Amino acid sequence: MAGRIRAGVAGATGAVGGEIVALLGRPGSPVSEIVPMASMDSEVHQVVFAGGNVTVQNLHAEALERCDVVFFAVPRTVAAAHLAEALDAGVAVIDLSGALGPQVPRVVASVNRVDLERFDETRAVACPSAAVTLVATLLHPLSVQVRRLSVRGLLLQPASVRGRAGIRELSQQVVSLFNSREPEQRVFPQGLAFDVAPILGTPGPTGWSDIEVATSQEVAALLGLDASDVAITQIVAPWFNGLCLALHGVMDPPLGIDRVADLLSSAPDVHLSRNSEDVPRPRGSDGRLGVHVGRLRADPAGEGFHLWAAADALRWGAAGNAVAVMEALLEDGRIG
Repeated sequence: MAGRIRAGVAGATGAVGGEIVALLGRPGSPVSEIVPMASMDSEVHQVVFAGGNVTVQNLHAEALERCDVVFFAVPRTVAAAHLAEALDAGVAVIDLSGALGPQVPRVVASVNRVDLERFDETRAVACPSAAVTLVATLLHPLSVQVRRLSVRGLLLQPASVRGRAGIRELSQQVVSLFNSREPEQRVFPQGLAFDVAPILGTPGPTGWSDIEVATSQEVAALLGLDASDVAITQIVAPWFNGLCLALHGVMDPPLGIDRVADLLSSAPDVHLSRNSEDVPRPRGSDGRLGVHVGRLRADPAGEGFHLWAAADALRWGAAGNAVAVMEALLEDGRIG
C-alpha cells in the first residue's frame, strides 16, 4: 500500500462519518492525519482519531484543499455544494451522499473493484448505500456462475438509515413509551419503537418505493443483472444499526444447495455459518465486518435457495466499503 496520507471526512460528526474516522484510526492505517469537517451547527467539536482528539473544522474550500482524499458522508444537498470545490482543488473524492452522477464509477470494493480504472478520469468514486453493498456482496459469487439470477427478499433497515437523528429518536421513543409519555415523531412520523415502518421511501405508481426501485437498479447494474430480477421490499425495524435480509434466489442453470454454500463460503466479505443454531442477528452484527449468513436452505419446491443475512450497516455497509475503496485506490497507485 502507498505511503501515509491526509484524509478529510466531511460529516465526521455524523453516524457514517464517525465510523469512517474510527476505521481510519486503526493500527496500520495508511492515514497519518485526518481533517474532520462538519457544518457550523454541529454539536460535536472534536473527534477521536488514533487515540487523540482532533478539532472539527467547518466544511469549506480551505479545509478541503489540505487533503489528499476526502470522504463525503453528508446529505446529498450539502455534498452537492462542496464536491466541485474538492475536485477543483485536485483532491480525490469518495462520495457516500449520492450527489455524483452516472459518469462517476459506483464501487463495492469486493464486487467491482475493476471499475476503479475510471477513477483516473473522474478523480471521484461513489459508494452505494449499505443495502446495495450488502445485497451485491452476497449475490456476486453466485451471479458470476449462472446465466440468470433472480432474487426476491425482505430487507430490514435499522433506525440508523436516517443517521444519528434516527438513532436518537428511536431511543427517545422507547424511553417515552416506557414512561407513558407521547414520543417524539419527527424522523419516523408514525413512530418506530416496538413497531415497524412498513415502507422505506416514497411509494410510486407501482407501489414500490423510490428507495426500493433505486436499490434494485443499483444492484442489477453492479452485477450485470436485469433490474426486474431484483425485487426487495424494505422496511425499518426498531433497532439501531443491524441490517438484515431474508432472501429467496432462483438460478439458471440451477445450482445445488451445497454448491451455493461453497460459493458463499469462499467469497470475500461473506461469512457463512452452517450451524443451524448459529444464526446472525442484528445486534450481533454490530462492529463486525462483512455479511454474516445463516439459515441457508433449499427451496421446498426445488426453486433455488433461501437464506438469512445480517451486517453492520454503518461500520461495514457504509464506512467499511468506503475505506476499502480508498485502500484499493492506494494499492493501485491512483492516490497517495
